[in-house]
Amino acid sequence: MSTRPAAGIFMKRSTALLLAMATLLAHILTLQQDARGILGPPEERAHIAFRLGRNLIQDIDGSWNVGGGFVDAYPSPGWILLAAAAELFRLPPTLVAQGMALVCALGVVIVVSRFSPDRLAGVMAPFLCVTSGVLAAAAGGGTELTAFAMVWCASLLALEAGRRHALTLFLCTAVLLRPEGLLLTLALLTLSLASRSRRRRIDEPLPGQARVPLKAFASPLVLVAAFCALRAALGGGWISPTAAEALQFDPERVRAGLNYLGDFALRAGFPLLVALPLLMFPRGLSARGRRALVMGLAWCAWVAWNGGDRLPLWTMLAPAIPPLAVAIQEALVVWIDGRSAAPRAAAWVLFFLGLGGSALASRQPGDLGPIRIAEIQRRWQDPSHSPLPRLYASQPGRAGKLDALRRDERLRAIGVFVRDALPQSASILTPWPGAIGYLSRHTTYDLFGRTGALPGEPGPRSHFGPMRTDLLAALAQEPDYLVLTLLDEERPPAGRDLVDDWLTQLDERGDEPGRRQALLDALRAFELITVPVPKTSDTLDSVSDLPLYILRARSLGQQPTLKLRGLGEGRFTVSVQHQGHLQLADLEILAMGSDGRAYTISPPGEFVSGSQVHARTDIQLFPTGDKFVQLFSGQTPPDLDIIRVSAVLRNPGSQDEPIFSGISGKVRLDL
Repeated sequence: MSTRPAAGIFMKRSTALLLAMATLLAHILTLQQDARGILGPPEERAHIAFRLGRNLIQDIDGSWNVGGGFVDAYPSPGWILLAAAAELFRLPPTLVAQGMALVCALGVVIVVSRFSPDRLAGVMAPFLCVTSGVLAAAAGGGTELTAFAMVWCASLLALEAGRRHALTLFLCTAVLLRPEGLLLTLALLTLSLASRSRRRRIDEPLPGQARVPLKAFASPLVLVAAFCALRAALGGGWISPTAAEALQFDPERVRAGLNYLGDFALRAGFPLLVALPLLMFPRGLSARGRRALVMGLAWCAWVAWNGGDRLPLWTMLAPAIPPLAVAIQEALVVWIDGRSAAPRAAAWVLFFLGLGGSALASRQPGDLGPIRIAEIQRRWQDPSHSPLPRLYASQPGRAGKLDALRRDERLRAIGVFVRDALPQSASILTPWPGAIGYLSRHTTYDLFGRTGALPGEPGPRSHFGPMRTDLLAALAQEPDYLVLTLLDEERPPAGRDLVDDWLTQLDERGDEPGRRQALLDALRAFELITVPVPKTSDTLDSVSDLPLYILRARSLGQQPTLKLRGLGEGRFTVSVQHQGHLQLADLEILAMGSDGRAYTISPPGEFVSGSQVHARTDIQLFPTGDKFVQLFSGQTPPDLDIIRVSAVLRNPGSQDEPIFSGISGKVRLDL
């Protein structure tokens, strides 16, 4: 008789947990769905690990650019080894990483459910986790963050249960996954020491965190020391770039991190419920709830100290979600166990409000049938009231995730273009080195100095915080190509407008006097070109409607050459010789009459006065070798006394813009 209630609770819990995991799986697949309705690619940042893993297996080289020396380019040795294992067994690292991240997200649900395994109310924390867009976005993004979130929470659970061997295993795994494994080890060691120092009655049993021997923390600390020694032996610093930057106080970085944390608290849904365990912390909250709250807030404080992150949907806060959910659950359980019905009802109302808020934060604004909430959602997630667009160039909520999916697929398509069209010796400088570097295999420099130290800096930077760089120092690396913009525009940007955008969005010294002119002078060594890229990285036969604008070093000598030839009686032809790679161009032909009137020639060969048209548009310039290929043949009209014709190739849609319009020298023919 006494086993029936327990069996009933077990069945209900099992059913609820299965429902929670199914919800999380659906949440992940929905958030990671791209414009084609299929699973979108991993985060651009994860491709850094994929490239390092491939270099490790194929070239027996641990450097970012093969032969360039060791660089601590990615914060997770474990994820690099996972990518290397995928390469070794000829599996796609992208799918392996996303699959592992998804499995670890499901593991988070299981781990969180074990904090209160004997109660039906113990499924509150799992459901708060699965409705969180933060955890779902981290899983779909294919980074190590869900694995680290699972280990972060599992280590706390092992400490609570007093399981020494499990704790050691989880802490060593955390050290392997991220440099913050040391932070986790020290935090749990502090909790254990605090529990040991507490006075207890003689007959009071020791809790798990006091029973764990201190030598359980020795192995992860030894592993940290081994990583430091290995990093130094390979030519890097003793500590990781993440730790190196964290040791330096930067008030602007901390201010950005606090803005990032505040945006998360106000827009992510259930984090607002953290106020409940905070208010109950002095009295009322269980010891387990207090420890979970401390661990969740510790990660939030770490992210804020380091300046936040550019990943969409506050993904970097994924490790904080499980312990915060446990702390909220512990606070709500106190109300549920109360004698009065009012607190019990209030606890369930708050729980469901937290679930609803998290679900709405992951959803595009829209009504729920007859429930008109679209306008509320739009105001709640209004980017004009968020610091994210200004600090990290990303939108809040689901809009930011959709933007990231579009960006990452376009970057992968650019990587394919670079691989197939540019010479293997070409080097690229870009703020997005991951996808481009991984898919192209070309020498790739990171504009923000994360995969290699910028000139004048002692080492690589971390991936945390708002990204700014010294543009002139980055250009000193003398790259062949610059991929600095992903403008979704049909016309190329004006040179001066582009420079102004870079000064405000990329350059950390953009407000210095004379900086604009210095950057303009440096960019005169490059020419803007327009190239066609695939729609997606796996549809090479389909070209995107939006071309890509990149800068190419003039020293490469890949400008097309025009030849204007007169055939007599007012007839002429325009031919081109092109020894470079595929690019797009417009042919502009100008004519001058004896009366000084200027004309442009339209595609049918008509001489048009007073407007600028192009004789040929969207020409695909293929390599022609030493041969000239005819582009246009025309004849001057008998009623116009044309004395001169000139021709030039321009970027498609551009006019006579002083910096980045012309892509060939202008040729002239006197008639």
